[in-house]
Amino acid sequence: MNAESREPSRLPIRGTIATAGTVGALVLLMSFRGGPLAPAESAVAAGDDAPATDELVASAETQTSGAAASVEPATITGQPFETRWGDVQVEVTLAGSDITEVVALVMPDSDRHTIAISDYLEPILAEEAITYDTADVSVISGATYTSEAYAASLQSALDQAHEVADEPAAVVSEPEAVVDETSTKVRTATGEAVGIRWGDVQVAVTVEGGDVIEVETLAIPMDDRKSERINTTAEPILREEAITYDTADVSVVSGATYTSRAYATSLQSALDQLGF
Repeated sequence: MNAESREPSRLPIRGTIATAGTVGALVLLMSFRGGPLAPAESAVAAGDDAPATDELVASAETQTSGAAASVEPATITGQPFETRWGDVQVEVTLAGSDITEVVALVMPDSDRHTIAISDYLEPILAEEAITYDTADVSVISGATYTSEAYAASLQSALDQAHEVADEPAAVVSEPEAVVDETSTKVRTATGEAVGIRWGDVQVAVTVEGGDVIEVETLAIPMDDRKSERINTTAEPILREEAITYDTADVSVVSGATYTSRAYATSLQSALDQLGF
């Protein structure tokens, strides 16, 4: 075979293609490594400066709880206030501006009736003070003076806490004594006549200082045997309670409901005339 007729070798072409491919890959690799991606060190640093969401929440909760914990409860004792049945004095615990507890240190306890009223009254007033963060508590029916004295003692404690003790009480003031209890002057007043279906009920009351010393029944139904029997039993019971407890808040005698209520109304109207 003639030497000129040989087919040219393909090896140089393949080598050229392989070389070109290698160079292209190197160029791409270098281009990739020189791109805009941040170095690993920068990524770590950025992560350190930006904590995870859970960590942020936990940090906020810690700060909030720390602020709350900084409010230390304070307990202040109010001034004692005198009523005709005994002194009233309370102690209040505050957390910031919130009333968290009110404790009655002294409540009237001069007799069984007064103790029963105090035991009923105290938790109602304490609950109102705590719920509404105020000394502006209700005046409980049948315990007006004790309610007002409770509020006054509580307000005096709040005034101390707010460092405004020299200012007048914002809500309630010390109960004013209408009757001079040290006086020995005897006074008498006649109550209004209160009509019920069986007739009128009317009483007159005599007081000395702050004490009821006599209640006289001027009118009470006695028109029939039944009324006479009922009211003959009820009248001395009502009179005894009024004198014993110095109040018109007498019991409702069983079987003589209307008479009992009319008796109390007439007696209260007489006491009102005396400013009692």
